[in-house]
Amino acid sequence: MSRAWQSLRSRLDDAAEPQAGAPRARRLGAGRGWMPWVLAAMIIESVGLGALGAALWWRPATRAVAMATAPAAAYRTLAAPEGAPQVATIRVVFSSTMTLAQLEALLSAARLEVVAGPGAAGDVWSLAPTPGSNRAATLAALSRLRASPAVRLAEPVSP
Repeated sequence: MSRAWQSLRSRLDDAAEPQAGAPRARRLGAGRGWMPWVLAAMIIESVGLGALGAALWWRPATRAVAMATAPAAAYRTLAAPEGAPQVATIRVVFSSTMTLAQLEALLSAARLEVVAGPGAAGDVWSLAPTPGSNRAATLAALSRLRASPAVRLAEPVSP
């Protein structure tokens, strides 16, 4: 064998032998530190999640059925008046020269209120009678709107 090989082999053999001041080999698993605790926590967590999932899976469905059959609450804003929402009974197109004061005076005299408008189709306003009005009052309001020069079109809404 060559001299270089013998020198390398002797150095490797010296490195493989334990030194006098070196500590003895530790027992199996002694150098892991936190790893056993993490594994134990993972096992406990998986058992807990499995038990929770089984409990939720097999619980009685009475609560879920009661929630599904409950009527949905109607959405209302705080500014909405109490009672049933107003339904438009008259559609109106006002003149473009009409002022806000004239509009308020006309609606007050006819006992009507704005339900929607102007719509996406143009200057169409939807009106409804004020609470407490009857069919005859609505027809009289329609006649009053048609007689006004500031109203271009006033028609009843088909039922």
